[in-house]
Amino acid sequence: MASLKIKYAAIIISSLIAGGLISVTAWQYVNSSQKTVQTEQKAP
Repeated sequence: MASLKIKYAAIIISSLIAGGLISVTAWQYVNSSQKTVQTEQKAP
């Protein structure tokens, strides 16, 4: 049973890390796209 708990804990931790990386990259992508849109609107 202990090995199963360790495996589940490893899966949960890895999924949390993967989710964090995905959210950070998505946040950076959204911020960069918003900045490009703002600069395009300022241009005549």
